[in-house]
Amino acid sequence: MTQRALASSSLGLIAGALFLSGCARCPYQQRCNGDVLEICTLGVDQLVGPPSYGKSKCESPNPVCKDTSAGEAECVMPEAPTCDSGVAPRCVAGELAVHCVSGYQVATDCAADDNACIEVSGNALCARGPPTACDPKTYRNTCEDAGHLLYCRNALVTRQACDHERAGTTCVAHVPRDAFEQTAYCQPR
Repeated sequence: MTQRALASSSLGLIAGALFLSGCARCPYQQRCNGDVLEICTLGVDQLVGPPSYGKSKCESPNPVCKDTSAGEAECVMPEAPTCDSGVAPRCVAGELAVHCVSGYQVATDCAADDNACIEVSGNALCARGPPTACDPKTYRNTCEDAGHLLYCRNALVTRQACDHERAGTTCVAHVPRDAFEQTAYCQPR
């Protein structure tokens, strides 16, 4: 057996032994603790270290936490939150895109990024109004102004407010080095 093959099989045996020895595992993927969504993430370190835990308070427009299925949970809308998969996505007040997720109504606040909710082909999408079509393969991100990035999502030009949940960022135009870099993005000030 070569040194490379021996090293490879040794690593496999060590990983298998760690797995069988009862290393830390997440007791859940997601769960509700009142109106707090708790998440336990597993990564490569699950074999050699503890799992990562995170939590976030369910806030408007989805302030209620509901356990949806085995190991899953979701922040949902408060009024009449249940639905079935046959319920079509819809816009509410031109600002909320409401979808049925795991049997509950979940809203996306389009206005948080200065977008409008637009109904297109039976779907409710957040995009810059009036709707402007784009091709995600060829569209180049741009700065609408210092506080707003424009990008292509769901074949519509969409805004991202750079300061929204990213305090202290601004939109920066960028000359890409290759096809994989963006032409604009939100950057810390």
